[in-house]
Amino acid sequence: MKEKVTFRVTKKEERPIVLDYLSDSEVLQWFPMTNRVEIEDAVNIMLSYIPQKACFTALYDETVCGFANFYLSPYARLAHQALFAIILQKELRGRGIGTAFLMFLFEQARHLHLKILHLEVYEGNPAISLYRRLGFVQYGVHPHFLRDQQGKRGNKILMEKYL
Repeated sequence: MKEKVTFRVTKKEERPIVLDYLSDSEVLQWFPMTNRVEIEDAVNIMLSYIPQKACFTALYDETVCGFANFYLSPYARLAHQALFAIILQKELRGRGIGTAFLMFLFEQARHLHLKILHLEVYEGNPAISLYRRLGFVQYGVHPHFLRDQQGKRGNKILMEKYL
């Protein structure tokens, strides 16, 4: 990775970039949203974690190239774990940015006193191999969970990693 990759807490002004990423049909196939209203709702929820420093931006050569966030629980009994989401600019995949971003997220999770990270990924998503390589294990499947634009149903795979 010749170019410099850095990470920081997301800025509210980056909302249009997140909306653009999630509006791309190739990217959207791996997320449950189907229209602009749903995408905007998901982005608003994601960015609501900025004050807790749980929403992050990846930069590649000082240009925004990805986002991630932890869905922190407000309940003390659940505060040790978090679901997270991550998205990278499709043109920059396969260059080690996802691995570096996840390593950064593990570090940030520890700062937030998280002990378990878990994710939901849809069957066929190429990122599954990355998650496995970095220590995530599958702990369940929701069969026929997601219905795509053609009406075909796919499985949601549940994965977790103990930090």
